[in-house]
This record gives sequence, structure tokens and C-alpha cells, in this order.
Amino acid sequence: MTAIFTRDGDRSSRGDRRDDARARRDARRCPVGIQHDPALTDDTHAGRRQGRERRYSPGTRRRLVWQTRAVTSLASSRSYAPLSDAHLARLSELADEDHRHFTRPDGHPEYRDRRVSVALAQGGALHLLDGTTGIKDFDVWTFYAAIPDVRFPFGQRKRHLDFGPSEHGRNLYPPDFKHPQLKRWLNFSGRKVDMMVRILPVASSASQEAVTHAIRAWLHQGAREPRRPSDGDMPSNWWLAQKALVVIDPLPNRNLIVWPTA
Repeated sequence: MTAIFTRDGDRSSRGDRRDDARARRDARRCPVGIQHDPALTDDTHAGRRQGRERRYSPGTRRRLVWQTRAVTSLASSRSYAPLSDAHLARLSELADEDHRHFTRPDGHPEYRDRRVSVALAQGGALHLLDGTTGIKDFDVWTFYAAIPDVRFPFGQRKRHLDFGPSEHGRNLYPPDFKHPQLKRWLNFSGRKVDMMVRILPVASSASQEAVTHAIRAWLHQGAREPRRPSDGDMPSNWWLAQKALVVIDPLPNRNLIVWPTA
């Protein structure tokens, strides 16, 4: 993951060096982009900083961002750090790994050449757009071109991968949270990434305009679903239509807003 700022040979004053030392100490506790979250594990520090921020010189802040981009292991209920192109590139790498796993020889190799789009959905996509929603985890959807007359029974498939160290930290789970994979997730070094798959009624050679249209049609269908007594009974396209969906791959379409539509 590349740094977003570089200042080789940047000369520092004594005040800047003092600020640097203080910044590095603060970064270990509250890195850039994760501030004032009441769920931070360092409750004492979060309480002390509540309602005020330290300010650094521009040169110090550039070095601080460079130094802390990928080192935080703080756990929080949500990350409010900005989502950058570097983060989308990391999600693209994870989607590639998940695609290889899904289409491995003893898996479903018939879909190896039928991947047409990868997208970030739910709160992560909304945070990319507004910068204020916060990220609990990343929801990544891979879309495949349907094989004619072949049923796709994998709609409930979900893999959980580790984003790895970043300024988004790790997930903080409530004390009473239970899940069969919780022990594994607690060993993640970064936020959890949920990988899901879906087929679209398009050809594997379809244009990206056709793929985008098919995804939007699916989301429009979900948005029109009548509310059921239990939200747990609502289909996935209803859930996705409540927030946002942004393209990760193919690369020329990265950051394309598929949902909501204008």
C-alpha cells in the first residue's frame, strides 16, 4: 500500500521535530482518521481527547500521515478514516483472491472467465461517498455473467477475509456478540471483509454499460420489495438498495457510482 504523501529531504525545525515525536505518540493511540470514536479500546486516551484536537504544522502532518498509513491495530466499532484509491486497490486484491478460490479446479471453474464486475457495497460504499457514515466492515460483491439454463445456487455464499493493517484498524465486537467464526476474526490484523457473489443476466462479453444497467435493475427490484415483518427476511438487493454501491473493478470503472442513481 503506497503512501499518499512523500516529502523526501523535508527539513525540520526543532518545533517540528518536537511535534513529530508527539504526533508519533498520538498516532499509536489515535491515528489520523480515527478520532473521537467512543468505542476505541484506549478509552482513557479517547476521553482525554474528547472535544479537542491537537494541531500540527503542515509538514508534520504530511510526515504523520506517511508514517501511520498502515500501522494501526486499534479496534473500533467504526472507522471514520477516508477511503482512498489505495484501499480500493487492496479490496481489488482480496476480490482477485476470492475469485481464484471460488473458481479453483475443485470449486466452480466454469465461472473463471465470467467475472464482469466487483463492487463495494453497503456502509463502506456510502462512507466512500459522504465521508461521514463510518465503516464497520467492508462488503464486496463479485458479479458473474450467468451461464444460460444453469442454476446458480451460491447466493448465500460468504467468505470473510482480513483487510490487513491500515488506518481503518480492526473490528471491535460487543461483549455479547457470538458467531462460529468470531475466534478467527479476532485474530485479523485489519477490518473484516465480507465477500459475496451474484450472477447477472448478461453475457460474459457484455459491455460495462450493460453490466451497470443489470446491477441497477437488480437494485431497483430490491428497492421496490414490500417490507416484511422481519428485516432478516428481506432479500440482499433490498439491503444493498438502502445504502450505496461503487465499482472496484474493472479498473477503468473504479469509483463509478452504481447506486444510488441520480
